[in-house]
Amino acid sequence: VTASHFARNFNSIALINGDYTSSYFYENDFDGGQTLKNSFGSILDQTNSHFLIANSQAVIGQAGMGTNTFRNGTFGIYMTESILDIDKCLFEEPGIVNNGVGQKAGIYCRNLNTLNCGINEAVIFQHGTMGIYQLDNSDVINVKNCIFTSLEVGISSEYSSFTGIFINENHFDNCEYGIFLSLLNTSENFEILDNVFIGATDIVNSIPENYNAIGIYYPMGYDFDLLIGRNTITDYPIGIYVLNLNPKTGVQRIFENSITYDFNEAIVGSYPHGMRGIQLQNCHHMMVTDNNVLWDILALDPNTAYDIRGIYADNSQFCLIKDNYVEKMGNGIYASNHCEETALRCNSVVDCYPIGMNFENIVLPDQGSYCNPTYLVWSL
Repeated sequence: VTASHFARNFNSIALINGDYTSSYFYENDFDGGQTLKNSFGSILDQTNSHFLIANSQAVIGQAGMGTNTFRNGTFGIYMTESILDIDKCLFEEPGIVNNGVGQKAGIYCRNLNTLNCGINEAVIFQHGTMGIYQLDNSDVINVKNCIFTSLEVGISSEYSSFTGIFINENHFDNCEYGIFLSLLNTSENFEILDNVFIGATDIVNSIPENYNAIGIYYPMGYDFDLLIGRNTITDYPIGIYVLNLNPKTGVQRIFENSITYDFNEAIVGSYPHGMRGIQLQNCHHMMVTDNNVLWDILALDPNTAYDIRGIYADNSQFCLIKDNYVEKMGNGIYASNHCEETALRCNSVVDCYPIGMNFENIVLPDQGSYCNPTYLVWSL
């Protein structure tokens, strides 16, 4: 199916129970969607989507060929129990049509086996509610070379288990949440690497408390490798937020990220929830190393600056916070409550006003640094 136009269909194309990898779907235009529920009484009865894929294997879009364009509709692609490769597609205003469902997205994945998105040529999601939404169990989610612009959420997952998640080399611009994952289990690798996130200063006062570029929310007790590294983040109230992570043997690292704030003092002072470059909450055995967190202005009002914090750790034990550079934040490094066996080593805290390192109501061990030229020990 190529160079075709579809308008106001409940489901424009349905691929059910088959292998469609030898079929071509490119340079098609999908516009609008019925808002009335149909009566098929099967998977077709979910809600309107331009593409419906169930228990199938398919390739949508093709590098070097014309773009598939999906406009409006509750879902651009609704898929379940399938393997899908997607390249060179544009999702315009994904999720705008409300058909009485809870979540609306450009790509909605449920009980998915594998999704490869943008591996060979960019997939673009813009001006809607959600780019990619995953619910329930999956094998692998691989999102690369995609562009997410002016969305409520770029990539989201809830109550899901994976064998692997790879979100690498994507661009998020003016999305309230870039990556927002609330997970049940990941048994193997989890990577968020080399992405760019650009927030929006004009909406900072209308957004919720945990507005972040990268947010990982996870029940404690599961063990997996996690790498969040080399991401560039600008103007997100919370750059990286991780909650309830506690690996036993897995390696979990936040490393070499660059987080910059261009907000003026008036915006920071009016934002009611506080800003953090990197926030650990109830996270144990996490390594936070070689990150740069910078506020581009030197604040004059200590009351305004106090709640913009570079690295924030709360109830996080056995962590290593090392070789980070924090500049001009109100609190360079802030830690509170039970942080037993967490070590701060070789960090540079520069021009932070009013406080460089702030420890509040904390349980923290003696601190030592093997950085040259001195060895330093605190007692608190």
